[in-house]
Amino acid sequence: MPAPQTDLGHILDEREVVTAIGGPTAELILAADVSQYSGNSPTLVDRPDHLPTDDELRDFRESCDAFLAQSQAKLTASLKDTTPYSCISLAILLGQVTLEHNAVTASPNAFSFEIELISTLESRTNWSSSFLTDDPQATIDALIAARQINIASHLQVMAKGLLDGPASPNNLGLAFRIEWLSGRGRSITAFDLRYLTALKRRMAEHGIEAYDPEPAVSLISPFVERWAKVTDKAMKILGPGSYITQIIRSQSLLPNKPDRLSAAETSALRKLLPALSLTEDQILQTREEPHREQVRYWLQALSLEPGYKRSKNRDINALVDAELKHRPFVRSGSRILLALSHRLATDFSALYDSAIAREHGEKYFAIRAAEVEESSLQAVKLLTPGCRLLSGATYASADRKIQGEVDGVVLWEDVCFVLEGKGGYLSTAARKGSTEAAMADLKQTISEGYFQATRFLRVLDRDGSVTLTEKDSTPVTISAKEVRKAYVLLPTADDLGQLATRLDLLWRTSLLPDKATPLIASIQDLLLMAEVLQTGENFVAYLDFREEVLLNHWIEVIDELEMLGAFVGGVDVVGSGVWGLRQEGVSGDLNAKWNKHTLHIAPVQQERHINPWVALKYGKSFAGNPSISPPSRHGPRGKQVLGRIRTTSRGLESTVRATCLDPDLLIVLLSTSQLSYLKRIDIRKHNGIVAVTYAPSLGLDKARRDHRVKSAAKSARYIVFMEEPLDRSPYITLVEIGPGNASFKSPRANLCIRSNVNTKDGWYERFQDRRNKAFDKATVAGLEAAGVPRDMAIGIDRSGLSKRILAAMKLKGDPARIASLWLSHLKELAIVLEVEPAQLPISDGAVVNLAELIRRKALLPQQVRAVAEELARGRDSLEEIVKRERASKSADTGLINSVIVAVFEANQDVVDQARRGKRKGTNFLMGQILKELQGNAMPDDVLRLLNDALNK
Repeated sequence: MPAPQTDLGHILDEREVVTAIGGPTAELILAADVSQYSGNSPTLVDRPDHLPTDDELRDFRESCDAFLAQSQAKLTASLKDTTPYSCISLAILLGQVTLEHNAVTASPNAFSFEIELISTLESRTNWSSSFLTDDPQATIDALIAARQINIASHLQVMAKGLLDGPASPNNLGLAFRIEWLSGRGRSITAFDLRYLTALKRRMAEHGIEAYDPEPAVSLISPFVERWAKVTDKAMKILGPGSYITQIIRSQSLLPNKPDRLSAAETSALRKLLPALSLTEDQILQTREEPHREQVRYWLQALSLEPGYKRSKNRDINALVDAELKHRPFVRSGSRILLALSHRLATDFSALYDSAIAREHGEKYFAIRAAEVEESSLQAVKLLTPGCRLLSGATYASADRKIQGEVDGVVLWEDVCFVLEGKGGYLSTAARKGSTEAAMADLKQTISEGYFQATRFLRVLDRDGSVTLTEKDSTPVTISAKEVRKAYVLLPTADDLGQLATRLDLLWRTSLLPDKATPLIASIQDLLLMAEVLQTGENFVAYLDFREEVLLNHWIEVIDELEMLGAFVGGVDVVGSGVWGLRQEGVSGDLNAKWNKHTLHIAPVQQERHINPWVALKYGKSFAGNPSISPPSRHGPRGKQVLGRIRTTSRGLESTVRATCLDPDLLIVLLSTSQLSYLKRIDIRKHNGIVAVTYAPSLGLDKARRDHRVKSAAKSARYIVFMEEPLDRSPYITLVEIGPGNASFKSPRANLCIRSNVNTKDGWYERFQDRRNKAFDKATVAGLEAAGVPRDMAIGIDRSGLSKRILAAMKLKGDPARIASLWLSHLKELAIVLEVEPAQLPISDGAVVNLAELIRRKALLPQQVRAVAEELARGRDSLEEIVKRERASKSADTGLINSVIVAVFEANQDVVDQARRGKRKGTNFLMGQILKELQGNAMPDDVLRLLNDALNK
């Protein structure tokens, strides 16, 4: 199967850029791209034997810098003759792929990065479109320059990673930098929406009213329908030989690029691009009357107004904060354009977070964390019917020295799932590539979660049993003897991208102990796994499959959904990888040679094996088509074999191990037996798998003890035992893991070792010391007593900010608000300015005043960081800085009142709701007023005048 369209287009363009940059490093990149999507192995890609020298990498980085500078100059020049609105419209026409399969959810635009980059640059005037005067040639040139910047930025990151070396902690920051450079969506729409719907219900239980997420996500549908028609019309008008048609088909801009667009292409673009947008009335007509109020709200909340304008910003890091990411609709006159469809389709939880968190802060994040835990537990429960589930239970060690709480424990058959949900978020600084910020964030989420889970397992292993007590429930005692293996699950609210499967980076930076393999997955991905895998057997098999892959350092996987795609696609990653390297003459311990010989799972597994099912099941309806079955690792014959193993072999273990086998090999083993009447045992080897067929008269126990079997099994990944009666076909009776499997553990090993919980490397003890010593209990207790939540109080003390908070308290500041301000905007600013947070040059009085301004909504959230930075750099007093910021958004009182009157007249029913105390009504009116004012007014001024008008 060829590479996915969006990836192939990027690869084709990358080849053009790399060729233009030139040099030895460029030649190696070109060779790697060829092997990744063509040749004999469509699944695995071998790292070249020759890696670039440091000097070659430095030369390559310098060439990338020069190429970037040229591309940025071209982009700036092109934008003099066009507007961002025209560029976005063209990107939609050229890059919105697979429209026919995703009428509801759409696909990420192939040029998402380019759209975001152009949106951060200053245009001639504003976001208004003028298709008659904008030059289509300048528009396509701007898009091409942005694509070149995209690719060169990736190449810079890659070269830096190679220069730093695989052991460098800087690779943590680079991993996140690559994630945001990609411009692709994070989650699959149906599962993101499922999580958000549950989160909204939980918020309502805690007194937080919020609009439904589904009407916002459903706004994609009318645009996708329109785009499909315009795209088809463009290809019919221009024909197959047109450069524009070729881009639509390949999502590749650079190959075969003409010097100029033809007259026909220029004329067609001027006619077609305006048709990609819709009016608000056209959008509302596609929605039933009861939902139109919410649709209006989301359109207002997620739209950039016509007057929106930002100053020129050449820093590519600005993409992380791009306003278009937070407001993916662009307005121009009466027209509305959905610029970034994936922000609604795949990233809407991020938009929801920013919208709700602005108003409710820490309360919202606490609710979100609770929902991550609950949804994760329910997903695991769905997979394991009949399980014992304990949530939020407390326990103590036999000597009472350890007393802890665990978010969730699920006992099923002979396995135990220990779940620690993490609702924390990754800071903007981490997303921009700051290693320090990434380390701090990951310690608070992944390291802390893993420590809490393994603390429970260590107590269970050492004491032999643990009694868990849920609130208002009867205590439950778990015995270590009933647990063959335990799995640590760390569901998160924020997607960690490739770090979920690049565990070697977490091992080297001591964020996890060596060889630890917890499942680190966003809640949306975990919900997807539950629906795809369907059974507990498949879930345990997947966890064992990924464990073997991740423990082989020489294999790299781009993220968790690529791993899941490989599993359900029937790929034997380790087996085919070993075979491929052996064919090239590579021998010995591959993990010891992984720097020279690394295989990458080609990043097409999700697109090949998961996305087609998603498109069929959820492409037309968020509810999904129940007749569409998920992909399965094994076909009907394989499932029959596995079913028989489950009923005849020794428990769950053999079924799970057989599921991990290559599906084709499983059938081959059963159909190629060479057992004869005189030969009571037959031993064959298949690419690391030892197949043992024995006669019933010999029996399984004797077959296992046979010296020939023991000898053959010394280097085997799996040993498959099959019994073959004289009158029937052979059937599998037992599957064992062999010493050649990276997950192999001695049968006599204790529970922690069997579960990959390393008890001897000192990581647990070091992390425990850090937790005990990193904060002063008395100080934390004092902050708690003052109203600072415990987790926030610990974070304050660990960051060395306790004295700053205590000083602010003496100035009558609100401790919780000040703590929140320090741990968000001010701490991030300290990282940018490269100073310790406590040494940030902002007075305590200024911090107190700044927190109060936020409380009164006298500053917009996006203004806080700018004000704080001006203060820290000593450019002016807080009063003067705030005055300037507010002046930039000020509006005459008379103008605001006139807009309020107009909005009241157009929405009298909503006004009546607001006067009856309905917050939704007030919020809707507020949004409409701000929309009419085009963002040129401070919310506190508008709210004050709005309340005055409602009280009349």
